[in-house]
Amino acid sequence: MGASEFQNQLLDRRDVLKGLFAASSLAFLTACTNGNSSGVAGSASDASADVVLKTYLTAPKSIDPFCAYDAPGMQVTRQLFDPLTRYDPENERIVPLAASSFSANDDATQFTFRLRQATFHNGEAVTSTSFKRAWERIAAPSNSARDAFGASTASFLLQEVTGYAEFVQGSASGIDGIECPDDQTLVVNLATSCADFPYITAHPALSPVPVAAVNDAEAFVSSPIGNGPFRMKRNWKAGEDIDLVPFKEYWGDTPKIDGLSFIDGDNTETVYKQFLSGRLDFCEVPIEEVSSSVSKRGQSESSFEMSTGNHLVKMPELEVVYLALNSTNEHLGDVEFRRALSFAIDREDICKSIYRGVCLPADDIVPPTCPGYREGAWKSAACDLDKANELLDKVAPRDGSDRGVELSIGYVDAGGNKELVETLVKNFEKVGLTLKPVEYASKDLLRAIEVGEVDIARVSWGTETPSMMRFLQPLFHSGDTGRGNVCAYADADVDAKLDAARSIVDDEGRITAYQEVDDAVADACPVIPMLFYARCFAGSDQIERLDVDVLGNPAFNEVVMAS
Repeated sequence: MGASEFQNQLLDRRDVLKGLFAASSLAFLTACTNGNSSGVAGSASDASADVVLKTYLTAPKSIDPFCAYDAPGMQVTRQLFDPLTRYDPENERIVPLAASSFSANDDATQFTFRLRQATFHNGEAVTSTSFKRAWERIAAPSNSARDAFGASTASFLLQEVTGYAEFVQGSASGIDGIECPDDQTLVVNLATSCADFPYITAHPALSPVPVAAVNDAEAFVSSPIGNGPFRMKRNWKAGEDIDLVPFKEYWGDTPKIDGLSFIDGDNTETVYKQFLSGRLDFCEVPIEEVSSSVSKRGQSESSFEMSTGNHLVKMPELEVVYLALNSTNEHLGDVEFRRALSFAIDREDICKSIYRGVCLPADDIVPPTCPGYREGAWKSAACDLDKANELLDKVAPRDGSDRGVELSIGYVDAGGNKELVETLVKNFEKVGLTLKPVEYASKDLLRAIEVGEVDIARVSWGTETPSMMRFLQPLFHSGDTGRGNVCAYADADVDAKLDAARSIVDDEGRITAYQEVDDAVADACPVIPMLFYARCFAGSDQIERLDVDVLGNPAFNEVVMAS
């Protein structure tokens, strides 16, 4: 099976287009308090009281790794469970977590993970079998968890593994590619090269589970037994708060706080008011409050680290908003015309006037939080009306003030999309082009793109791992046409380079290879990058240091509070 065919399978899931047409949702709200609050933002708490962080989030669908694919569920799961690896934003690389080390063979088709000596919260040892059990549990065509909760939304993460398809189809009793030569060694064989596989193993859904997860799925979902820095304080059911306490036998540093509570929250506006009143020490900032919060809290130069005096973090999401172009249109089939459209767009104005500075102008198809991103990588992703007119004069000369070109643009009216499209209409008018907006329901826009019903469409692409592969492969490999590659872009050289990059084990060499692909696609301009979503988090003076990962998840187990 070739890389492109396998990648097609990897992307064939309902979740992959979750952010394709609508604006990114602010899925969870977080906050913290220390003992008794004085009612003043940033005030010191009673030194004798327990330090308990309180996190606000919309009710999670599940906190069991089997089902924890929604953002609120992952918030909790990340505290209870350690997957094999984690992404280190400071050094921009994947590092071991439950694994003590990992290595790959020469063509990135086999990965060997050496496991730490660790235990689950019930004292059971964490072994290679614990991972095999967990992975087969989420992929199994029938088991107690699936019978109780339906198919796992995380199963697609394993589609790279040899024997996955046979196991899912019920023709094999296990996933052959997962080997456990001894308790501390896990070997994973892949059906095709994928040097970025350790990025995938950082997903909390691929965390290990004890025997209890298989024996009683319903009991396990109400009180998951993990291997992470926190454990359940009490059983949980939907609609209730989730209370965690530090796991004293954790293999790493024990959290410095005394507890962690996840409390149902309404929306960012409500929670932010509580933050301003001094009841909370950490929260997500509503878009309309970002400017004032920056001046009050001090914005960190880092996109992930909150520290003393710099209590606002702006974290670009792993998502890019872009314009999909119908290359069968006589004008859009011309690369000079496509570049001209990109030069005509004032992204800075869009980010400031519509998104109030929370979004960032996109100058690459890869977000800034992804290793390999380069500022200004897509040269045409800059507003230059003179350049736009120069290019258009070659391919669509003016007849008076108009070029006689009308293009339709499809969009879903959500999260500022309508305002964005209205601004694009004005941008294109300045260079003599007419843009006709067409509103769609989200379920209909993809079809409209596929059948060529619209010339341009406002879409977005998001992924769960900070890997260039997860942007370039699905969006621009010809084998992904009809899935991520909604523009049906096809270039044999790009396909070959993408396939080759998947087998480069060396991180620096692989990133360089993907950057070459990025350059080639940028030159062809089959899509137009528009903006990167970002989320803003504010903390009180009580927080001395708190890191936020690339998915917007605070590292509560490592938080340092002011003494």
